[in-house]
Amino acid sequence: MSTDVQAVTSAYIVKNSNKRYPGSYNGSRLKGWALMYYLVDTHGKAKDIEVIMAADTRGSEENADKYLTNLEFAPATKEGKTVEGG
Repeated sequence: MSTDVQAVTSAYIVKNSNKRYPGSYNGSRLKGWALMYYLVDTHGKAKDIEVIMAADTRGSEENADKYLTNLEFAPATKEGKTVEGG
């Protein structure tokens, strides 16, 4: 049984509630990153968040987790029904 590619959509960000930092902070050369695994539930919220790797910069893991939970997603769909997606 195959699924029609057009009948499937991925989850995508619809709202970012994270704070914007002033330009002086953005120019501070502080860098951080995180590679994360997560699922988007049928209500558009990230869940099962797992940090796989993160920068050595102080707080990178915690900040990445917080950033992700402040995003709202349109959930993935399959054949017109909302489903969890990674």
